[in-house]
Amino acid sequence: MSGKHTRCRFAYGIYLLACISSVIGDEPYIPTAPPIPVAARPMKPNDKLHLVQVVWRHGDRAPVMTYPTDVHQEEAWPNGWGELTELGMRQQYALGNVLRRRYMTGTEPFLNSRYNSKQVYVRSTDVNRTLISAYSNIAGMFSGGEAGKDFPNETKYVYNAHVLNWPSGWTPVPVHTLPTDEDHDFLEYLSKYTGMKVDLPIVYLINDVHHIETIYNMSQPKWMTHEVSKRLRNLTSLVNEYAYGIGEPYVPELIRLRGGPMLRSIVDLMNLKKDCLDSSKQRSECNWIKPLKYYAYSAVGSEFYDPETVKTGGWTQG
Repeated sequence: MSGKHTRCRFAYGIYLLACISSVIGDEPYIPTAPPIPVAARPMKPNDKLHLVQVVWRHGDRAPVMTYPTDVHQEEAWPNGWGELTELGMRQQYALGNVLRRRYMTGTEPFLNSRYNSKQVYVRSTDVNRTLISAYSNIAGMFSGGEAGKDFPNETKYVYNAHVLNWPSGWTPVPVHTLPTDEDHDFLEYLSKYTGMKVDLPIVYLINDVHHIETIYNMSQPKWMTHEVSKRLRNLTSLVNEYAYGIGEPYVPELIRLRGGPMLRSIVDLMNLKKDCLDSSKQRSECNWIKPLKYYAYSAVGSEFYDPETVKTGGWTQG
């Protein structure tokens, strides 16, 4: 660009990346292909990429609780209720590798192959599974660090008389945190066999337990038939639609309240980057945003929305 008031075309593109098993049935999902841009127009010859914002949901996790009669209680999960599993860590590490191939390879890579604090910023909700997802993702993305610069040169070193092993090739990267009547019989059925009072808010948790245990090939009780499983899944979907304002009654204000903050943050960052590319609109925030190229959000499911959901009230599964 040249001249004080040079006009710069700024292409808006949002990449929504999901690393979850629930959107593809009962088979564990490990990402291998680059993400597909959502709500982005094709790049034109004179366009230049200035900022990438990536959103991912945490990897596979344990159930957040279960019902009293379930034979698989908390001790069945190595890290406890709601925590990221080993599979979830592998999913996020693989996703990090995918992002590395997309943005750090080729003749003109967008990002440095080594971590640069001015280029990359990673944010997570203050929840264990999203924090560990972020660290696992970064480990896969920045796996090409240089010993002696990005991490200690010695594979083994002595500290306070103890021999320590540094994880091979691991570059530490900071992660920033922010702080119905017709279903009555079915709910009674669930209450009888789960050993707890089941109402509509609890239906999601029962379905969550069943879904995750199925993924991990854990035995299911005889009362959890195919028809019960199907009805449980359908009722969970209806409860979610109501809770997020897209069921009956339709509540657009609730949709914006639930999904709007993250979208607002993404758009605000885009606008700030665009303004700071114009030399006539410099302000203090520009010192941070100008060199920034990659901003990632590690989020929980309730934050994970298709922008069109917030805009029009559509529903994104998962």
